[in-house]
Amino acid sequence: MPAARILIVNLDDEASVKAAAGLRGSIMIGISRHEDSIPGVLGQKCRAILHRPVSFEGFRNTVREAMSEIGRLSLTTGGRSKARRFELDLTSRCVSSGATSVKLTPSELALFSRLIEARGKTVPRDELARLIGAGASNKTEVHISNLRQKLEKTFGDRLIYTIRGGGYMIK
Repeated sequence: MPAARILIVNLDDEASVKAAAGLRGSIMIGISRHEDSIPGVLGQKCRAILHRPVSFEGFRNTVREAMSEIGRLSLTTGGRSKARRFELDLTSRCVSSGATSVKLTPSELALFSRLIEARGKTVPRDELARLIGAGASNKTEVHISNLRQKLEKTFGDRLIYTIRGGGYMIK
């Protein structure tokens, strides 16, 4: 599973800004000495922007808030009339919707969280295989099948789709 991380970016340093602009899967906190020197795109990607001088307490509280966001991924499926919200708690490895929940194995968690991150896009089989250390075996397909059965049995909704010749996706 890709590690969720908090990235502290010095918005006053052009090299730091360029390096951080291409990263994904991170919660970014920007630090700048000038309120008007925040780059547009990166400034929008930042969870928070702190201005120097920053008190330790202000920095700590900002990081704590960001850390509380890291442990959960959410997914809303269906149209307006049949919309359903799913929560994936990474620390307890549980998927829940309403009062119903199901616990996932570590491999199922890695696969499902990656599919949620890429929602609407196909995730290649080889990428998913690398996540769980499956190599050239059919281990990925077995874990996807188990995950599908578990989710469909618990929630009654089909969430994971096979893209022939491509991989898997959540629509």
